[in-house]
Amino acid sequence: MKGILTNTILSPYKIAVVIFAQNESSVIKNTLDNIRRNLRTSDSLYVIADNCTDDTAPIARNAGAQVFIRESASQQGKGAAITWFMKNYRAQIISYDYMLILDADSMIPQEFFDRLDSQLIHGVSVAQCSILPTGFEGSPIMTIIALSEMVEQIVFNSIRSFLGFSVRLRGTGMIFDPALLVNIGPNIGTEVEDVALSLLVAEQKIAVRWFKSVVVFDPKPGECTDATRQRARWFRGQWRAFWDYRSIVLKLFARGPNGWSILSSLFLKPRWLKLTLMIILGFTLLMHPVAAAIVFSIVSLEIILILLGTLLLPKRGLFIRSLMYIPGFIIMWLKGIILSLKRHQWLRVRKNLNFQEDCDPETVIFK
Repeated sequence: MKGILTNTILSPYKIAVVIFAQNESSVIKNTLDNIRRNLRTSDSLYVIADNCTDDTAPIARNAGAQVFIRESASQQGKGAAITWFMKNYRAQIISYDYMLILDADSMIPQEFFDRLDSQLIHGVSVAQCSILPTGFEGSPIMTIIALSEMVEQIVFNSIRSFLGFSVRLRGTGMIFDPALLVNIGPNIGTEVEDVALSLLVAEQKIAVRWFKSVVVFDPKPGECTDATRQRARWFRGQWRAFWDYRSIVLKLFARGPNGWSILSSLFLKPRWLKLTLMIILGFTLLMHPVAAAIVFSIVSLEIILILLGTLLLPKRGLFIRSLMYIPGFIIMWLKGIILSLKRHQWLRVRKNLNFQEDCDPETVIFK
């Protein structure tokens, strides 16, 4: 493509970077320019323009991506788009060694593909990159959201990885063996494709590996109302997935600690609500001291791990100061839970990120 920079370095792996985009004209060009600057000549960049009514497709095409147009009024959502792509372009997909799925507003640092290659040499079927929140500093509530996501990864993903357990997929920064994705893709039937894919992979007894040092930047919603709508969609989606995939959930529950770990990471959310319910359970069990002690010990351990994780983060002063706004964070979640009970569809929230290619992703927490 004329005027588009692409690294002439050949990768040991042929990677397809795929973005499923629905009406993302405000952010897609910056994202594609960022990715194209880092692609090697052996890699490819695809955009699936999914039921778009704006200029996403022509903007993506002009930015150097190969664009596929999907128009389906009956089947909406990213999960349906993945299923459609797997079904209609199977031969093209399996010609790659790996597929990397990113969101339309995701950004990657310069060292992304070098670090990815260093992890892929160990051989994986599916992996999840580290997701580094950005653009949250101006809002205490957004800062708590970022804190929650970072601690979840640096603490709880680290523990799961140490034990050899699977981590959950996060929607962006997901890496698949294309043959695996072609196999499980037709079974995605929910708004929250990350939950569905996590369950479908776990059913195959394949562990999702955490690529700790491979970082994807993820901008946070600009307003609390946006975050509320986002969490409403997530909350409704995760419990619908719990019901739709109940047979898989039962299989995983029967597998013991590994299965419990992935189920808790997907469904025992938000963490503050889980801890609150456990504290209430502990008090109801006071007549049974041993059971109550076990519950309170689990709660105490989890709180200690969260606090330790906070101290390990860069800008920990900012995160610690944001903790005084936890009541507002809880109110935001409660509003989202209430909103999730209404029959309504929510568009994904996007924030235009002023990203600098040479910025340090502060991967001190992910090295």
